[in-house]
Amino acid sequence: MDKPSSDAQFAVWRHAMIGSPGPPPDEDMGTRVYWGDLQPLREPRALPPPDRVWSEREWQIIRRGHVPADMDDKWVAFVEHDRLYLHRSWTGDQLFQADFQPCDQGWQVIRAAAESRGRWRKRKYARSDRLLLELLIDTVLLGTYDEVRWRRLWELEN
Repeated sequence: MDKPSSDAQFAVWRHAMIGSPGPPPDEDMGTRVYWGDLQPLREPRALPPPDRVWSEREWQIIRRGHVPADMDDKWVAFVEHDRLYLHRSWTGDQLFQADFQPCDQGWQVIRAAAESRGRWRKRKYARSDRLLLELLIDTVLLGTYDEVRWRRLWELEN
């Protein structure tokens, strides 16, 4: 993809990354069994975990997972045994996982991995994957959007 040069191109790129996630669910969205045919990471690549710490309240929301609200919602997410799984909603392909652990300030990721193969996964930079993982947690699971950080990711990838 050529380097985007306009707000419209950024908006198209961002929509391809996250779609239109619905609000966080009011209850736990189950596990892998709930979602059916989900594919595991086939060629996992370790990522440095994000430096971010999520509060106890945020962790309770993350634990609930994410249900695609419609066809524009790009992600399925669920937690099993403090491990977050992020899958693309249309294909069921897992693209990220993150192991959480409690810490003094809340919850932090202690281990993370990203898929390193596939048509969507042509990423080479752990730095951008690390930021994307953090942004997906914040945007898709917590329902918060940080334009500055999304634009930073866009610049890293283009």
